[in-house]
Amino acid sequence: MSGQVKFGGKVVSTGRNAGIIDSGTSLIYGPKAVVMKMALQLGGMFMPQVNLFAISCDKKVPDLEFNFGGKPYVVPGKDLTMKDVTGTHCFLGVSMMMFGEEDEESMADVETLDEEVDLGITEDIEKLVG
Repeated sequence: MSGQVKFGGKVVSTGRNAGIIDSGTSLIYGPKAVVMKMALQLGGMFMPQVNLFAISCDKKVPDLEFNFGGKPYVVPGKDLTMKDVTGTHCFLGVSMMMFGEEDEESMADVETLDEEVDLGITEDIEKLVG
């Protein structure tokens, strides 16, 4: 991706950007700094168990705008919100890309934490993200 990435009309990144649109999970992955800017705009709280930001289900998520292959794309904010099966827990459908040895260790820690800690929403999260 090149050019500006905008979230709610605010520029969150310029220049060349890396990203992954995972159509198999309905997630978009982006650089940590960019995703953090987006999540902060929404008051998001990072949930390491699923590598997603929890957001208020009442929060209006703005549109995400970017260029890919020289063409502009807009992902409507309503399509960037993921709800669990109960409709009581919501997440931003944009996650931080995690690559490299250090991040693999972090993901192993997340898997261990998920097995050891019951936050009361783990089952709902698993249904949501598969």
